[in-house]
Amino acid sequence: KGWEKENKNAYVELARFFAHEGAHLWNGQLFHSSSGDMWMHEGGADAFAYFALYKLGLVDQQGFSDLQSGAYTNCVSKLKNRPLKDVLEDPEFRAHYSCGAMAALITHVAVKKKNKTQGLFEFWHALFAKVRNQNLKTYDESMYFSTLSEMSGNQELANRLQKFINGPIENPNKFVRTELENLGIKFSSLEKNIPVE
Repeated sequence: KGWEKENKNAYVELARFFAHEGAHLWNGQLFHSSSGDMWMHEGGADAFAYFALYKLGLVDQQGFSDLQSGAYTNCVSKLKNRPLKDVLEDPEFRAHYSCGAMAALITHVAVKKKNKTQGLFEFWHALFAKVRNQNLKTYDESMYFSTLSEMSGNQELANRLQKFINGPIENPNKFVRTELENLGIKFSSLEKNIPVE
């Protein structure tokens, strides 16, 4: 009977789920990750879903920010000052989803900073073009970071993101916030409308 009542939050969550899985269908029909690193494909699918909800008008700017804020909070709370690859205690690997979404946001903004007409979607198209040009069927982290370096013009950022994922890194929590702030993402304390995460 719950479906008989209109509930915007449930509708948005359902749309987010389909957008996330749709990203997997698009990704999986093209190429697979050879390294099995979930942060790229699961975090990337979350990021694609956030952008899809916003572009389709299912969430407004505040809703989009809330989704990103929830991913950020979940990511840094699960890292506990370790690189992402060392977070293994969660059987559902939720840190890889949320921290992967943060890596995708950093990627999106870094690419857009160099070229306003490009972003996360163009980044993945370029990465897949690289795989296709090399007659491969899989991609890995090294391709991700090299594509990020090329499209952002920022090799240092790509190196820092690689350390955030694999280590060694002293303070991964600080890394995420600092990188986002350096790219122009503003932070503020939420007094209300705090995301569930």
